[in-house]
Amino acid sequence: MEKNKKIIILLIGIVVFALIVGWIAWDIWGNKNATQTQNPATVVKEAAPVITQPTTQTPVVVADKQEQQTMQAQVLAKVFAEQFGTFSNHENYASLEKLKNMMPASTAKWFNDYIVDLKKKYGGEFATYYGVTTTAVNANVLEASDTKMTLLVDCQRKESMGAAPTIEYNQSLKLNLVKINNEWKIDGVFWQNKEA
Repeated sequence: MEKNKKIIILLIGIVVFALIVGWIAWDIWGNKNATQTQNPATVVKEAAPVITQPTTQTPVVVADKQEQQTMQAQVLAKVFAEQFGTFSNHENYASLEKLKNMMPASTAKWFNDYIVDLKKKYGGEFATYYGVTTTAVNANVLEASDTKMTLLVDCQRKESMGAAPTIEYNQSLKLNLVKINNEWKIDGVFWQNKEA
């Protein structure tokens, strides 16, 4: 009797296993064949709804040449101010090195000396961490001609040194730009006094 129960349980297990395998095989191969043999003419497709936007014409304002030059200079000034004002000794002032192509050779000489002074004051990559992050908020034109421009860039700065708390302040950067070969270059850089 005990042997008969074991055989019945074994047979039921085999049947259940065969049903599961058959069901999985049907699900994988049987449905694929059914969708492939379906007549494409009987498939109904719904059309996508068409959404139309009201057409209103926005007037296009074209800036004159002087306005375009001013906008280009303002963009350059903001980009330069952020990159010039953002550096750390742990990256060995590498971000500043990238700015040399934005200056004429005469200013690049001053700029090299500026980086040397920073390294003396705050040390290199193995000294206590010193870093500044700068965000340019606005660039105002103070003076402008076809070949020269002076801008004042308002900046928000965060200064960190070692474990000391981060100091946040506002500081403007005065920039003199000169046009060389129809391209604006930074010809003078002057940090203004910090504001709380």
